Amino acid sequence: MSDLGYSDTPLIPGTNWHVHDGERPQPRIVTPSSEYGAPPSDTESCSIMPRSYRAPRST
Repeated sequence: MSDLGYSDTPLIPGTNWHVHDGERPQPRIVTPSSEYGAPPSDTESCSIMPRSYRAPRST
């Protein structure tokens, strides 16, 4: 990712990363669900789930 971002900008205070630094760690990509309001389709692989999430009731 060397062509992404900049390394000649100021450092972000308290970090080792520059503003708009293309080399800093990026968040993982989450695949959205195909149904509105449903959790992401890769929820099973996610280690962190919001406390407010409740599994749908089976009918």
